[in-house]
Amino acid sequence: MAGASATAAQTVTVQLCWAFFPYAGCLSHQQARVAHATRLLMAQLAAEAGCSTQYVYDLGCSAGIRIRELAPSSPNLGGAVDPDREAAFREKAADDITGLSVWASAVMLGRWVHENAELLVERDCLELGAGTGLAGLVAAAALTLPPGQRAPAAAASSGRAVRERLSGTAASVLLSDFAEATMANLRHNIDANCTPVDGESDRWVSPTGTAVSLVSMDWDQPSTWPVSLADSARPGGSECPPQQYDVLLGADLLYTRSYARKVASVAAQLLRPGGTLAVATPRERAGYETLIRAVPSTWACKQTRVPTSWRASPFRD
Repeated sequence: MAGASATAAQTVTVQLCWAFFPYAGCLSHQQARVAHATRLLMAQLAAEAGCSTQYVYDLGCSAGIRIRELAPSSPNLGGAVDPDREAAFREKAADDITGLSVWASAVMLGRWVHENAELLVERDCLELGAGTGLAGLVAAAALTLPPGQRAPAAAASSGRAVRERLSGTAASVLLSDFAEATMANLRHNIDANCTPVDGESDRWVSPTGTAVSLVSMDWDQPSTWPVSLADSARPGGSECPPQQYDVLLGADLLYTRSYARKVASVAAQLLRPGGTLAVATPRERAGYETLIRAVPSTWACKQTRVPTSWRASPFRD
């Protein structure tokens, strides 16, 4: 797992996921890949039967996180993804289909979020390449406001309450990805775990009162990066600086060196001083060492192997 904290001299924390799909410590890499392929086949068969496959992940939250996964050839994708593609990893964000299923690193990142919840309270959080949204939704459960600052349940779904949170006055989680099919499934998963805000597009409130939102973000196109509500209201269409966040999260973003460089570039611009970048990744990913070299030299880097206990099954019975 990899992460970064920004102080006046910013910090990076890298934690390692050694197994490709380590839900059970006894799984070999070959067995893990078979398990992953089996779940995707189940998703495809469910879609062909007119239903969907949903898993409930128990990563320490009081309520399980409900996640739907889609197979790349699923009819639910509406032709958005070519079923004949053999490779999920694509250089262009619009072509990438890795976000349709839950990877081991997302589970590890979700566990890291739960174990480090004190770093997230009253912080604004952005998940890069959120995919199915598992880690970001765990963060939304962890970013609980102190009791005196929580909005009443009836008011929590109002557009004004969420706008205030998103403007930085309280904790918020922004989930981002780009591919059309991935975004549609991500929106579905947020709907399954959060309450939509009346009159607001792509705005929700988590059960703990955290403001949750969604943005289509291409790392190669800064014009798609989030901007603050105050800056977005500027007259005259002047160029706005990107919004910055206290915490950036990412799961398995380093599968190529070019992607690692993109992550470093995005983080350098979107991470606030004193913030934290946390990235969960298998150690063997091609971009692992690249990220460490590419982040600003003033950032401190911490590398941690995930505990064996994190490899227990994440599924709720």
